[in-house]
Amino acid sequence: GLAKNPKLQYIDLQDNTFGELGSTTMAGVLALWPGLHTLNLSDCHLASEGEVSPVVEALSKGSNPKLQTLQLQNNNFDTQSYVLLSEGINSALGLLKRLELQWNDFEEEDEAVATLQRVLKGRGGKVIVDDDEEEGEEEEEEAVEEEKKDEAAAAPSEPIPAKSLTDKATDALADLLNKVSIKS
Repeated sequence: GLAKNPKLQYIDLQDNTFGELGSTTMAGVLALWPGLHTLNLSDCHLASEGEVSPVVEALSKGSNPKLQTLQLQNNNFDTQSYVLLSEGINSALGLLKRLELQWNDFEEEDEAVATLQRVLKGRGGKVIVDDDEEEGEEEEEEAVEEEKKDEAAAAPSEPIPAKSLTDKATDALADLLNKVSIKS
């Protein structure tokens, strides 16, 4: 059914076990969604250990040129997958700004991951490879929200009307219900 919807922009299939057949099938249909901007295939077992998923191959070749957010956590990826993604980051994934790769095999000095990080940072985006980065980002977002709340509290507020529209509508309904009678 999803394959018949070419205007899809957001797909979240997180926490489904694809296996080899599912990964091959997904790779084959990705190009059917050229406007896709968010794809979440985290925890989908897209590859067996030591193998490259056909999904990564399709993405790195440009199956979804408008993709901005790509979530691929916990899919048994290793260096070969990162190499393919880094090779396509400028052409096939030219709009990508957020790439989540937590809980995949990752080495601190992986050159392909460094390339992904450098390119996405240059775009104002981010590659998340471990939980610490995600937690730091969440804390930063919470701090910004707290600051907005503080600013709103410090700003002079407008006087609150004696009766809001909701109160008036409730009163009008109550008046109408007072006129209702049940005859036996």
